Amino acid sequence: MNKKINIMSLVYFVAFYLMAFCVLFLRWYNNTNMLRYISFAFCILLALLNLRNLTFNKKELGAVLLYLGYIAINMLLTKNHPYWITEVISYGFLPLTIVLCFRFFARDQKRFEKIILKPSFIILNAYYIINSIVTIIQFYQPGFLIRNFSNNNFYTDQICGLLGTNGTHRLSFLTLACLLLNYCYFYHQNKKTRMTARVMMVFIIISSIYVSAFNDNRMYYFLLVFFLIPMILNDLWKKEDKKIKINKKKMKMLLLGACIMLTAGIALYVGNEKVHTFVNEKIIEEHILRTKENITGSITDTGKVTEERIELLKYALEYGNGLYIGKGIGSIRLFDEPSAPKHFGLNEMTSRVYNGGLIYVFILIYLYTTFYRYYFKNLSKFHVFFIAICLLIFSIYARIFTMYDETFLISLLFIFYTYAFTRKKKNQ
Repeated sequence: MNKKINIMSLVYFVAFYLMAFCVLFLRWYNNTNMLRYISFAFCILLALLNLRNLTFNKKELGAVLLYLGYIAINMLLTKNHPYWITEVISYGFLPLTIVLCFRFFARDQKRFEKIILKPSFIILNAYYIINSIVTIIQFYQPGFLIRNFSNNNFYTDQICGLLGTNGTHRLSFLTLACLLLNYCYFYHQNKKTRMTARVMMVFIIISSIYVSAFNDNRMYYFLLVFFLIPMILNDLWKKEDKKIKINKKKMKMLLLGACIMLTAGIALYVGNEKVHTFVNEKIIEEHILRTKENITGSITDTGKVTEERIELLKYALEYGNGLYIGKGIGSIRLFDEPSAPKHFGLNEMTSRVYNGGLIYVFILIYLYTTFYRYYFKNLSKFHVFFIAICLLIFSIYARIFTMYDETFLISLLFIFYTYAFTRKKKNQ
């Protein structure tokens, strides 16, 4: 029995860290994507090892049937599907094997803590610190440790450390995952590591704000604030006699921390020319002063800054019949489609809406949310809804259901999220 447990633990260990190696190093080293094959192989192996206890609940099975049923109905009602195998298998089924691998990782909570959570606290924090240093050097010394530019010569998109070409989205997801990892440690582990976790959380917040000014990653600021909301609420609320009350002591600490962060932010804005320029030109000018232009602008406008993702979504809704069932799943390539506007497929929302309509995207979000919510038990409705909203935002921001690296990172993010918010705090 113990031998079987050790073999199982070894397979879990190799599976997780080999997948992480592909995302955190191999992609940068030779720009190859081995993750699709590794995740598929380990998903099959883990299923075989858990064959006797291989169970999925009704909601998970229902979500899978809904997804497969919609694909079948969509393809019956539409005519043109030259790329359906690529979309359904390569960018449908294979990314899901990554999600299922994490589902296996979370089956045994003690094993998860021993094999993934505790080693990751050291490995991911060390990686994040090193990667932040590399990212800053890449900004001041262009070309430093950058191996591949792929099809994108825009240097700003390459300032993401060791995450490989065009890795700003992956950097955002990794940063949020590291933040949640330390949050898990702050509330669920012993007192010795609590202070380290607290220091790392502060370091991650400050450094990520600074780094995002270098690689023009404006969306990250919104994501950071969005993810801080459940952490802050969870920290401030306490239940007494079935009533929710605010923890006044922690409220004072939060306000003090906010003042320190605000002071540091103002100091960066005033003292660093690059940050000052970024805030003025990229945030204030483009997102506040030009809000009306972003909403009403045309995709053919030149000389005016428009929000590209909004315009591409408009294109998918108008020309792809996106409000209904789309042009047909597999009707065009999910990205690099020559007949579509430039950068079409920049995010998940545009190409999926074009091919399968808005309902297709909502079904994908429902499918992933259903698997993520059951990583650990007893997740409240608030947190389930939060995960669904996150996936909706992520689908507008990046290619989370198509790019295997991004699927891995958001799965890592949500396994830490569900762990953090489904267990009682030990220090309360």
